[in-house]
Amino acid sequence: MGYTKDQLLTRLQDLQIDFGRYDHPTVMTVEAQAKYVGHLGGGLSKNLFLKDKKHRFYVISALASTNVDLKVLSQRLGLGKGGLRMAPEEALQEILKVPLGCVTPFALVNESARDLNPELVEPTKSYLAERYLER
Repeated sequence: MGYTKDQLLTRLQDLQIDFGRYDHPTVMTVEAQAKYVGHLGGGLSKNLFLKDKKHRFYVISALASTNVDLKVLSQRLGLGKGGLRMAPEEALQEILKVPLGCVTPFALVNESARDLNPELVEPTKSYLAERYLER
C-alpha cells in the first residue's frame, strides 16, 4: 500500500516543508491541468513515468512548455537511442501506487518506488534553481 494523500501531507508537515494544497480532478494533459491550477502562477509541469530496455523505471518532471524528446532524453541519460518508452499502466499501480493520470514525483516517497530514477529535465532545473535556490 502506498502513501495516501493525507499521509504524504502529514509527512511534509513533519519535515517542516512549507506547501500549499490545491486539489483538482485527475487530468491526462497539461492543458487540462492548466484549467484547474494555471491561475495560481508558477510553473506548470508534466510528469512522465518511463521505462528503459533494461526494465529500469524513471519519473521525469519537466516544465509544461518543454518538448520532451524521448530519443534525446535517452541519449542524455546514457541509455542510447530509443532506450526510453512510456511505462505500462500496471507499473503505475505496482511501483508508484497511483492511477493513470496521477504521475507525480511525490510518489517516490513509496517504498515500492525506492529504486526509481527521478530526473528533472532542463529548463526545469533552472526554473527551480532561480525560484527556490538562488535567493
